[in-house]
Amino acid sequence: MAELTELRAQIDKIDAELVGLLNRRADIVFEVKKAKEKDKLAVYAADRERQIVDRVMALSEGGSFPKPALERIFINIISATRSLIGGISVSYLGPEHSLEHEAALKQFGSEVQYLPDASIEDVLSRVERGDALYGVLPAQASSPAGQRLLELLVQSPLVIIAEVELKEQLSLFSRSRNLSAVRRVYAPALVFSRCETWLKANLPGAERIVQEHIAAQLAELEQDEGAGCIGVQALGERFSLPLLAGGIQNDAETASRFIVVGQKATSPTGNDKTSLVCTVKDRAGALRDILRPFAERGITLLNIESRALKNPAWEYAFFIDFAGHESDQAVRETVDELKQISSFARVLGSYPLVGARL
Repeated sequence: MAELTELRAQIDKIDAELVGLLNRRADIVFEVKKAKEKDKLAVYAADRERQIVDRVMALSEGGSFPKPALERIFINIISATRSLIGGISVSYLGPEHSLEHEAALKQFGSEVQYLPDASIEDVLSRVERGDALYGVLPAQASSPAGQRLLELLVQSPLVIIAEVELKEQLSLFSRSRNLSAVRRVYAPALVFSRCETWLKANLPGAERIVQEHIAAQLAELEQDEGAGCIGVQALGERFSLPLLAGGIQNDAETASRFIVVGQKATSPTGNDKTSLVCTVKDRAGALRDILRPFAERGITLLNIESRALKNPAWEYAFFIDFAGHESDQAVRETVDELKQISSFARVLGSYPLVGARL
């Protein structure tokens, strides 16, 4: 018992030190506010916050504290101290506890005004009007929502300021006690795509109903054992829905990708990614000509998607992600050349690279 008392005393001492350090951090943040006001800088800086989190995770190497929990803790520490110097508002493709909401929480923390919207167009419009400072949207190129977002970004004045990768587990919630009784499943389109393998194997005959707002079906989910819905754990907790099956996503290691849009570009961090769109006439060698400026300057391509355009006809749009920041000389030269050889070229944003380091 004496040993346990001593160990608890050590923990109490550490907790006191942590509180003292957090208060000290908050005091310094007030000084940061003065410096930002003097230089007319925004409260939120995606590049700086990404650097803080990356540095913390590097410092945690070899430690015993769980890394995912440590990342969440520091994101919320940053969010809490950021709120001391000015609040920010974030729109996301709702509803509450959607994947987009979880991605927003991972990016901004809990001390933020969150504003759910019903469509991608609504999120972009809210940010364009200034009713929200930032918007969080799905960017999976293979999903209908991701494809629609790419089309809208071409015309939008907004820029991508950050990306978020989410490996949140997905679960099936239902009043039913067994899978065989589930006849209808509600979920957003992106969620269905992430659970395709499991659904084919376990609920091949169930009707799939695309529903972005699960709350709209809450009465049926509560009363009908033949109905179920798919979402993150927080969704079941929010609506008190029983868990029928957990971890049903196709691949636990595959992350869903989301982007954050805003009105002002992000400063370089030294480990950045740029997204660009350019259009060309449908002709032999068009892709080769588009890729040549990148190869000549040794710029690493990260992803490329193509879309046939209805207007103007017979043109293709190439959406290209590559390493580097738009302020880098090699990137500037590449973009300038693309503007010369393509019908249209525009940088959609440069932002901190998440995931594998270059």
